[in-house]
Amino acid sequence: YAGLAVWSDNKIVKKIRDISWTQFKSKFFGELGGFKGAHGIGVISEVNPQPVTVLSKFGEYAICTNGFIENQDDLVRDRLREGGTLTDTFNGQVNMTEMIAKLINQGETLWEGIEMMFDRISGACSLMILTREGIWAVRDRRGSTPLVVGENDGAVAVTTETTAFP
Repeated sequence: YAGLAVWSDNKIVKKIRDISWTQFKSKFFGELGGFKGAHGIGVISEVNPQPVTVLSKFGEYAICTNGFIENQDDLVRDRLREGGTLTDTFNGQVNMTEMIAKLINQGETLWEGIEMMFDRISGACSLMILTREGIWAVRDRRGSTPLVVGENDGAVAVTTETTAFP
């Protein structure tokens, strides 16, 4: 799956496409004009459709993740036992990115929620969060799923693989 989310005209514009049979660029080429904004995030995922959009006490945001949460089943069980919900299931599986967002939303601030999420998960997870103010790019504490920052002519890009820059 390939997904794009851009902050545009006071809202998030998001598209997710199945790219199992074609390349990323051909799936979005005709729609790129609809993605107008100063900042956005994108992801290619073999596991589930993302970015996930969230309306929370922090406002609206989009989130995409890269990694593997070893204790996801325990986190899901805890969430359901506490009366919480998980709505973005795919092929009978919980969307890891939604689970991460639910953990983050438990914090008093977005940053505190990210810190709390890292305290609760076992495994590795880097993420990008798109907000009205900009983009948060956060790698897991051990750097198991690294993030690389590139700059060109005043623009900044973050990726998990340097081959994405060219």
